[in-house]
Amino acid sequence: MTIKQHGGIFGRNPSFNTLDATTVTAFGDITSSNGNIVIGSNGHGIDFSATSGTGTSELFDDYEEGTWTPVPADAASGGSTGTTAANVGLYTKIGNTVYVQFGMQNINTSGLTTDVNFWIQGLPFQAGNTALTSHATGACIPSGNITYTGEIILGITDNKSAIRLINTASDSGLNYIQVSELTSGASDIWGSLVYRTA
Repeated sequence: MTIKQHGGIFGRNPSFNTLDATTVTAFGDITSSNGNIVIGSNGHGIDFSATSGTGTSELFDDYEEGTWTPVPADAASGGSTGTTAANVGLYTKIGNTVYVQFGMQNINTSGLTTDVNFWIQGLPFQAGNTALTSHATGACIPSGNITYTGEIILGITDNKSAIRLINTASDSGLNYIQVSELTSGASDIWGSLVYRTA
């Protein structure tokens, strides 16, 4: 059966050219055999408020996956940037949580200020401004061409779109890796990080 937009019924299996309605209620599963379910405007999504919970929001309103370019730098934004022989960055954003992975090979730091923190710019989303965002950390596998003791983990600061490398062997709070501690043209870094956006 086909129900035309301006009237008329034909056949046995219903299909709709256009469906204009404020609310559509289905008492069963909704299956798209050859297409997507499209959220047509920003701020809307799948509402799970019928489930029990105490959260402030049960709306699943964002999903995205893509690539980003990790850039060696001597500042969180602006400053001077270096180059790499090869790099890759991947991300998946689910709601307000971002999962990133990246790799950088043969990082060239020539032209960067040496006695400042080493940053990796280019994150796909800015970190949020919460009390815990600045403590969001991730795993890091550095090459042998970086001077450090202990272990290195990744850290991100509130309202920033860049990563710093934290040396966990410090006895005096956070000890960030300096540009001078990388061997220019030879240092490699691989890592992954989970953080929250605004």
